[in-house]
Formats: sequence, C-alpha cells, structure tokens
Amino acid sequence: MYLKIGIVWIGLGMLLLPLVGYAWQLWQLKINNKRVLRLENEMLEAHAEILHLQKQLAEMKLCKEKRRKVIEIENRELLRKCEV
Repeated sequence: MYLKIGIVWIGLGMLLLPLVGYAWQLWQLKINNKRVLRLENEMLEAHAEILHLQKQLAEMKLCKEKRRKVIEIENRELLRKCEV
C-alpha cells in the first residue's frame, strides 16, 4: 500500500516538476525582458539628451564664430578708414 502511494507521488513529481520549472523560467524571462526594455528606453533617452546638448553646443559655437568674424570685419573697416 505504501509502495503504491510512493510510486504515485514520484510519478506526479516527475510530471509536475518539469512543468513548474518551465513556468518559473518563463516568469523569470518575462521579468528580465521588462528590465532590458526599461534599460534600453533609459539609454535611448540619455543618448537623445546628449545629442540635444551637442546640437546646442554646436549652435553656440557657430554663433560665437559668426560674431567673431563680424567683429574682425568691422575692425578691418575701421583700420582702412584710419589709414586713409
């Protein structure tokens, strides 16, 4: 009698434990995929912010360069007027 109950439990364990393990693995993969997606979104946002800041810096440098050229041209014109 006890031997039959033991065999039944062993048989049930052999059938159910792989299914439980598979379900556990799927659950872990789902959680990890969510984490990966969240990190990827954070990285995309960070890169977008970096690109935006680089664009602002380039625009500031361009404006500074243009102002410097205007000042140089004005100085040359003043020098020409003074020489005449």
